[in-house]
Amino acid sequence: MLTNYLILFVIFILMAAILTHPAICVAGAASGLLTWFNSVLPSLFPFMVLTGLLIRTGVLKQLTERLSRVPLLKRLPLTAFFAVLCGLLCGYPMGIRTVSDLKQTRQISTRQANILYAFVNQPGPMFVIGYAMPQCISRSRPALFLTAFYGGILCTALLALIFSLFDKRTVNAQHEQKPEAPVQTASAFILFEDILMSSMTTLTKICGYMMFFSLLAALLGELIPQYPLMRLIFTGITEMTSGISTIIPDHPLTPYFVLGFISFGGLSITAQSFTLGSLSSNEQIRYLLWKFIQTALALILLMLLESV
Repeated sequence: MLTNYLILFVIFILMAAILTHPAICVAGAASGLLTWFNSVLPSLFPFMVLTGLLIRTGVLKQLTERLSRVPLLKRLPLTAFFAVLCGLLCGYPMGIRTVSDLKQTRQISTRQANILYAFVNQPGPMFVIGYAMPQCISRSRPALFLTAFYGGILCTALLALIFSLFDKRTVNAQHEQKPEAPVQTASAFILFEDILMSSMTTLTKICGYMMFFSLLAALLGELIPQYPLMRLIFTGITEMTSGISTIIPDHPLTPYFVLGFISFGGLSITAQSFTLGSLSSNEQIRYLLWKFIQTALALILLMLLESV
C-alpha cells in the first residue's frame, strides 16, 4: 500500500512539473527522440536484424559446434563469447538483448546467462571514443581513461566468474539438462519478417525510454540550475548522454563523472535492460549491484592510474 502511495505521489509531482514547465519537457523529449533517430536507430537496427538471423536460424549454433571441434577451442563457451562481442561492439542494450535471445533459444545455460548479465551490457566503442572521451580529454589522457573503463569491465567479469563458483543457484543451474532449442519451421521470408518486426518493436521501446528519461533529465536541469554539480550528477544518473552533455568544462573531476556515467549507463539504460532482458526481480537487483561494482572499480582504476 505504501508503495502505491509513493508511486501516486511521484506521478503527481511529474504531472505538475510537466504542466508548469511544458517547453522544457517538450525540448527534453524531442532531444531524446532526435538522439534515437539520428544515432540509435541507424546503428542498432542492422545489428539487431543480423544477430536475430544468426540466433533464430541456428547458424550461430552450427558455427559454434564446428569451431568446438578445434582442439584449442573445444572447452571454450563460444556462444557466450558471441554475446560478449555483441555487448562490447554494438553498445547498449544489445549485450543484454543478445543474452536474453540466446537463453530463450537454449543456446546458453542459465548459469552462463547469469554470469553474462553482470558485465555484458556496455556502451559501444564509437560512443566511448567518439563522444564520451573527448569531453574530458583536457583532464585525463585517453590511454588512462580507456584502460580504466575496460579494466573495470574485465575486473567485473572476473568477479562474476568467481562469484558464480560459490553461488548455489548458478552451480545447480550448470547441471540442469538443457532442452533442445525449438526448430524453426517457418519459411525464411516469414522468419526474416518476424525478426524485422521484433527489432522494430525493441527499437520503439528504446525510443520511448529515451524520450521519457531525457524529459526527466531536462526537468532536473531546470529545477536545480543554481547547483551545477548536483545538476550534473542527477542528470547523468537519469540519462547518460544528457549528463555527459552537461559536463562542467575543465572541472578536475570531469573524467570521473564521464567514466562513472558510461560505466553505470544511467536509469534510462537500466530500464531498457530490464525490459529487453526480461529480467526477474532478483536478476534486476543483481544487475544493479554489478553495475555499481563496475563503476566503482573503473573509478578506482582511473584514480590509481593518474596517481602513478
